[in-house]
Amino acid sequence: MTAGLVGGEDFAVDASVIEVDASRFQRVDGSEIDWTHEQQANHPVQVFLVRLESENAPINPECAP
Repeated sequence: MTAGLVGGEDFAVDASVIEVDASRFQRVDGSEIDWTHEQQANHPVQVFLVRLESENAPINPECAP
């Protein structure tokens, strides 16, 4: 949008179905995280706020200062 190649007015969703060699019955468990109930409740909010403050934050051009 900065370069003027796209306007950002429209969007598309791709719902392609891709066959993969994967099974929900054969997986590798990740490491366990011992979070408190409060940490579990706040984690998605913290991730969202970090992403908003990142250099690629989604900004509505009409609301930008």
